[in-house]
Amino acid sequence: MFIYNAHIIIYQARSHRAILTAYLRNKIGARMHHASTRTQGQRLLLACLPGEHHKLGILLFGLSALARGYRLLYLGADLPLAQVARVVGSVDIGGVLLSGTTTELQAALAILADAGVPGLRLR
Repeated sequence: MFIYNAHIIIYQARSHRAILTAYLRNKIGARMHHASTRTQGQRLLLACLPGEHHKLGILLFGLSALARGYRLLYLGADLPLAQVARVVGSVDIGGVLLSGTTTELQAALAILADAGVPGLRLR
């Protein structure tokens, strides 16, 4: 019986985390949407690396960038890197921010460099 109750507690914690994450994502997204009409600066492309589903960090960065006058092009989570190269080649982009909690950043940069993304450098 004790193990069964522990599983229920863990499930409830995960459920509450998912609900809170969805709530925050919606609130941040609404603020980004309303703020985006007032910006005129350079456009930043924001995306999460392939396999990455944690969006809150990059959304908070985007909100901060909007407050500093940048325009945003948010492509979402788990984005194939070929899509980043395609967008950078077809839209005037001042910078690219890739977010991830995995160790795949170096591989991602190599793929983008091979795809011919101009001015690619790690900061």
